[in-house]
Amino acid sequence: MFVGFNATFLVQHSAGLSGMPRRIYEYPASAGWGTYNMISTIGSFILGIGVLITLVNVLISLKKGQKAGNDPWKANTLEWFTPSPPPENNFDVVPRVRSVEPMKDIRREVARGARAAETVAQPANTGAT
Repeated sequence: MFVGFNATFLVQHSAGLSGMPRRIYEYPASAGWGTYNMISTIGSFILGIGVLITLVNVLISLKKGQKAGNDPWKANTLEWFTPSPPPENNFDVVPRVRSVEPMKDIRREVARGARAAETVAQPANTGAT
C-alpha cells in the first residue's frame, strides 16, 4: 500500500508542480503529462490491491483467527496486568512499581513461584488510608 500510495499521489504532486492543471477531462498530448498519469494510474491499482488484501485479511482473521489473551505482546507496562476488558477500578490496591518495566518484574516473580499471580507486587493492606 505504501508503494501504491506514493506512486499515485506523489507523482500527481510532482505533475502539479510541473504545471499540470486539475479537474480537466482531457490533457493535450504535447503537455508531456501522460507518463505521470500512467504511473499514477498504475499506483492507484497497486493501492487498491493492497486495500483489498488488507480487507480480506481482516475478514479471515475475524472468522478464523485466534483470540488474543490479556497480554499477547508480553508488554512491560501495568495496563497489561488487568484482564480484558478491564474491570471498572482496574486495581483493588495500587500496585508497587519498582522499575520502569513493572510487568517484567511481575512475570519474574510468577516464574519463581513466589506468590499467586493475583497478589503479585501488591502492597499489603495495613488499614491505613
